[in-house]
Amino acid sequence: MMLRRLDKQMGGHLLGTLLGWEVLPSVCIGGAVGWFGDEGGLRAVSTAVGTAQSQVGVAVLGVVLAALAILIVFLSDEYVELLQKAGLGVMADIAPFKYTMTVAALTAASGVALIAIGNTVDTWLLRLLFGLSTFTFTYLLFVACQLVEFLSEHMRLRVMQIEARRAADEALRQQRKKASG
Repeated sequence: MMLRRLDKQMGGHLLGTLLGWEVLPSVCIGGAVGWFGDEGGLRAVSTAVGTAQSQVGVAVLGVVLAALAILIVFLSDEYVELLQKAGLGVMADIAPFKYTMTVAALTAASGVALIAIGNTVDTWLLRLLFGLSTFTFTYLLFVACQLVEFLSEHMRLRVMQIEARRAADEALRQQRKKASG
């Protein structure tokens, strides 16, 4: 019940993402790496893989924060009204950013865990950790693509807003020209 309420607040983004097709390949890839990976090979690359995953997670986190900042800069009364007409609220509008940031943070954290304990834990825990970190990394790639799609929709709405404002300004100019001439 709580998950559905949270999903509604996020404009349907939460369950649509959690139950989306992207989860299955991410789970399969993470599971395959964790289950079938050679123990010696996993231990040998745990630091390098953890470093790469933590760097990618932090980089995506930075890009998402920058994108959110840009969106906030362009936030205006007209734009909020346009979002509401499109069926989105401001909180639902921020949800994909929050979700992507959460997955990016989990990716970075699992990468750091690989670096910190990847060479010292029992085999079963190493496999679990590698599977989890591979899952979060793969899932982050899909979620980041979804955010790009979401931002593309924002661009379309922003262009509509600018075009509507230009048309209104032109109509006002024509009306003033007609009234004065």
